[in-house]
Amino acid sequence: MIRWVGTSMQQIVNQGYVPNADATPRHIQGLLIDIKSELGQRQLAEVSRSLPVLILFHLCAAVAVSLVVGAEIPHAVLIGWQLAVLVAAGALGFLAYGSKRNIDKSQKVQHLISLMPFAGLFMAMVWSFPPLVFSRFAELDTNIIIFGVVFAMLGVGVISLLRMPATALLFSSVLATVVSQTMYVYLNGHQVVAAIICLLFGLALNGIIIVMHLSFVRRMQNEWNMNRNTQIIKLLLNDFERDTSDWLWETTREGLLSYASPRLADILGKPVSECLGQDFLQLINLKENALHALMAGRSEIVDHVLDYTRDGRIHYWQITARPLLDDAGQFSGYRGVTRDITSQQDAKLQIQNAKIAAERASAAKSQFLAVMSHELRTPINAIVGFCEVLSASSSESLPPANRNDYLNTVMESARHLEGLINDVLDATRIERGTLLLTDQDIDVAELLEVAIKICRNQVAAANVSIVAHLIEDVTLIGDLMRLKQVALNLLTNAIKFSPPGSVVNIDMKRGSEGELLISIRDAGVGITPEDAERVFEPFVQIDDGHNRRFGGMGLGLSIARRIARMHGGDVTLTGEPHVGSDAKLIIPAARVRWPKTKMKAPAMVAA
Repeated sequence: MIRWVGTSMQQIVNQGYVPNADATPRHIQGLLIDIKSELGQRQLAEVSRSLPVLILFHLCAAVAVSLVVGAEIPHAVLIGWQLAVLVAAGALGFLAYGSKRNIDKSQKVQHLISLMPFAGLFMAMVWSFPPLVFSRFAELDTNIIIFGVVFAMLGVGVISLLRMPATALLFSSVLATVVSQTMYVYLNGHQVVAAIICLLFGLALNGIIIVMHLSFVRRMQNEWNMNRNTQIIKLLLNDFERDTSDWLWETTREGLLSYASPRLADILGKPVSECLGQDFLQLINLKENALHALMAGRSEIVDHVLDYTRDGRIHYWQITARPLLDDAGQFSGYRGVTRDITSQQDAKLQIQNAKIAAERASAAKSQFLAVMSHELRTPINAIVGFCEVLSASSSESLPPANRNDYLNTVMESARHLEGLINDVLDATRIERGTLLLTDQDIDVAELLEVAIKICRNQVAAANVSIVAHLIEDVTLIGDLMRLKQVALNLLTNAIKFSPPGSVVNIDMKRGSEGELLISIRDAGVGITPEDAERVFEPFVQIDDGHNRRFGGMGLGLSIARRIARMHGGDVTLTGEPHVGSDAKLIIPAARVRWPKTKMKAPAMVAA
């Protein structure tokens, strides 16, 4: 009994050993069929499935032998053997057909089983003929081919007849003995070794046949014992159901619930007696078309996962069920087991998210190293190159204008390098949570004007224009240096991606809830909705190739969003490819003081 307690409920359902509530000892006794008859039916059913393959291989092998020896064997001998091949194929076909038609008739099954050894012996005699007779007329190379085909036939025949041990042993023993003897007679050079190998092969096949048959008989005995213990399982089910989250159910052919475990009452919050007789799918409030289709098609349901909402939370069920058939073989309903796998699904989702995060971290690391090596090389090369020129002895003859130009290049490269390093340090501080804000009152219009002035050189180099519509007397409480950094990142991005001759627009607006919206629009390359969210990840750029058109390490937007969120706001990016992009800095109303008087029309600042 302890052994049965260890059996899972799903295995019990799959084997069909959960009795109906109205099962009686008489019904249970009906399951105790004669084990010998059951064994014979199972053997014949499995052999009948493999006989068509054996027949096909038998005919193909015969055609191959006929083609090989056709020019060397007397015509009458070859025709006689071919007729025997056809008779053997017909006999096997008759046994296969009779097995399928009479598999449920005990007397005819026993009759067919008694004929199988004769069929095996006849097959062995048919395939003993080529090595015994053909080898006398054929050359050595032809004999090797004959032995190879017969060896293949020996293996295929044993595999096909494995469930009939007497037949398989007779076929294997006769054919292996004949082939071994003919190898010893007709093979030159290594005939003794070949004959011994053939005998060992036959012995090995016989051993496999015996071991597989014993294993098959033991399995049948185990199934017999399992049927006899059905009553024990029924007595244990009630206790078992109380200690598990699984619940069993059974329906009629109309889909009405005829049995359910007490666990269903805990899930639905009402007694099981009120659930019986109701439509099963409607009872569990299921609207999933896949399960409807499976049950409508009377298909077996294996580990089907569905989700449902209870107490405002999504739960997951795993359903396994099989269609029930009555004595006449007609569909009579479903019997199944349902398991709550919410915790497993949550754990699986966490693992998937962790895997995705790890893959993204690895990709970000690789991207960071590639971008850093690319971005740092340019300013460092400029600094080293011009310093070498200025430190050379020939530099004394340089004109002052050239010397100043070289020094300015070195200074600009050093500042660019300093900016790259500062971005990496800021990203590191933000990631570690060590970046602190220093709040103060900030004039938003003045902040944006300063950012525009700082970008004038970049504006001139890019040949673009900036038009800003600013609202006066709007005060923001925040970190001046960090918010200026955000404004500069968004503005320099817009300038960088704008085509020559285009305009970058800056607008200040008041949101519906009093928040501050600063919009920076460009008419550049634009961006897709998918990329618009991805560019906020550290070290990610849309153009990730080595020959990137636009520089940068991919930290600007990431830092800008993190700083904005530290202020309780956000940075968003929208746009369309080849149309332009719109970056918005959003500051919550709690940090903004709007003018008490009616706001003036936005002042326009151009650069």
